Amino acid sequence: MLKAIIFFPFRLVFGLPWWMLAPFAIWLGVVLAQAIPAAYERYIDFKVAYVFGPVPLRTLQDFDRTRDVSDFGEVNIAATYQSQYRPMLLEVSGLDMIAVPLFAKGQTTRIAAVAYALSRQEEDLVAFLQAQGTGGIHSVDLNGTVDLFGPIVDQARFVFAGNGLQGAQDMIAIRPFLSGRGAGLSEPQYGQWLLLGVGTLLFLVAAVAALRNFGRKRPTRAALPAAKPVSARRTSKVPSQKPAPAASPWGGLAPPPDAPVPPPLPEGPAAEFLPKDQPEVPPAVRRVSSGYRAKTAEEIVREVFGPREKR
Repeated sequence: MLKAIIFFPFRLVFGLPWWMLAPFAIWLGVVLAQAIPAAYERYIDFKVAYVFGPVPLRTLQDFDRTRDVSDFGEVNIAATYQSQYRPMLLEVSGLDMIAVPLFAKGQTTRIAAVAYALSRQEEDLVAFLQAQGTGGIHSVDLNGTVDLFGPIVDQARFVFAGNGLQGAQDMIAIRPFLSGRGAGLSEPQYGQWLLLGVGTLLFLVAAVAALRNFGRKRPTRAALPAAKPVSARRTSKVPSQKPAPAASPWGGLAPPPDAPVPPPLPEGPAAEFLPKDQPEVPPAVRRVSSGYRAKTAEEIVREVFGPREKR
């Protein structure tokens, strides 16, 4: 059963006609021919960026969006963290995330940035921030990817406003590399190469199926065998070669003299049970070999309404 479910998509694809598979395979091949070199070039840039280290550290008040963000969206920010603000829940694109407000140096009420992560990483994010200092207010360094204008910034500004906190107009969202810089930079690469791998598999299946079905003829019904020619000339009958039957022991239709004589027909009351001459039955009620006899109108009325009462 499991094997049939796994191979069902392949049987479905190989059952399609080649003129449906060929355009899809060509289109997918063109897309992959452009996407794979771009992905490989981006992978090389990632390796170079990882070897040369993170971008220079900047404070929130000195942060420049056009200067301090790498090609991979990496930033290195120094901010102020206040432990009195607990992580707040955000819902972005169907994902539950948590966000912690960050402030510029000397600011305590105006949020300049937020540090966010998945909701299951809440403890890791809080431990990462609290490990960089002691006390209620201390400086933290965050190396991660930045979201400048995305839905996370808008959602965080809305949630913090409901709790009496004001977000800056140029507020940014930072996702720290909680598992290290190498793992954080390579995480998008895994999803990209997985998508390209699935696309390559679909291209190969579609191309092979199109080539296989191109040279295969559609099955046709088997032709009926030709009928035997009928001779227009009737063949003459040949007399049977079997011997003629022996003469009847009765000597024709007359019984022999010593044949038993049948008893005479009964007379008197028993004669009523003998078959009498019956008039010919009309065609409408004539008995047939099946024993069926059509009913008259009077019989039908009697069966439905019962016998008529006598007055």
